[in-house]
Amino acid sequence: MEPVVENVSALDAVRDRLAALPGVEHVIIEGGAVWLVRSAGVGPAIDLVDAAGTVLRDEGLDPGTVGIEIVTSGGERKRVRFEGVERTDLPELRVRVRVTLEWQGESVTGEAEGEKGLNIELRTAALAALDALDRVAGRSLEVRLAGVKQVRAFDAELMVVSLYRTQPEFQKFLGVVLVGPESLRASALAVLHALNRVLGNFLATR
Repeated sequence: MEPVVENVSALDAVRDRLAALPGVEHVIIEGGAVWLVRSAGVGPAIDLVDAAGTVLRDEGLDPGTVGIEIVTSGGERKRVRFEGVERTDLPELRVRVRVTLEWQGESVTGEAEGEKGLNIELRTAALAALDALDRVAGRSLEVRLAGVKQVRAFDAELMVVSLYRTQPEFQKFLGVVLVGPESLRASALAVLHALNRVLGNFLATR
């Protein structure tokens, strides 16, 4: 994928203008995508996408060729906590991944199975985390996994998880965390980063 801006000074100008948008805490520009980390409760994400598109057009770029992703900062409102991830080898080159979360002093475990291989196992870990969150909620949250990818940006390894749901309206969620020494753990944590605020709102109304 081609970079958004090749000239360093032009890249800095684009980043500075995007960072100045209301509610934006951090900007990551990597390859052909722009990620905007916004504060919780600053208004609809679609408004921020429109504003970012205006900035890109002003800087001579076509928003239609640039992926604009919105990441909502989790802030301090952490309701569900991560406890651990466990990987088990199964016959026929398959693995089982279990993700354990803590909710109100109790451990809740979700699991998923898949084939061996790092990229596939990252997806399996994310699916196990989604299963654990469904168990915490007591029903399916109807959240689907779009993809998991480890990327390098600004001398840091990041785990990026893309999620979505179509009911009651279409919503897209993006979780981004530093990878650290365990990639499966990072995949599960990225799911929590993407959904903890949504889950917190849901649990607060139970």
